[in-house]
Amino acid sequence: MASKNRKLMRVFDAFLRALALVLVVLSIIFMVEGQSQTGWLLLLLSILLFITTVPRPPPPIEPVFSVSTEVICEGCGHKYVRPFKKGDYVFKEVEECPRCKKPMIITAIFRKPTKEELS
Repeated sequence: MASKNRKLMRVFDAFLRALALVLVVLSIIFMVEGQSQTGWLLLLLSILLFITTVPRPPPPIEPVFSVSTEVICEGCGHKYVRPFKKGDYVFKEVEECPRCKKPMIITAIFRKPTKEELS
């Protein structure tokens, strides 16, 4: 679907550029014939069409990171890592330990390094 939209936009931009060229030719013809106001207006319109069809660079892609939360039991030291959940913060009591039933707290929130960062 995205490639179809890009192709359609390229065709539309090409059409607008061709229209701008026609307007440039018409503006020159009107200026030569003595209708300078109409010629200048068409020239301005063609410049605006050219400006709107200038290819723009695509927006930068923001990297998506895998963020994890480390949870440790205060009593027995049982530790596990789980995916980050909205609302997590360090020292937050999240649940009771499955081993000793004492509260477990979040001790670290971190992102896993990407393959490019590891190499």
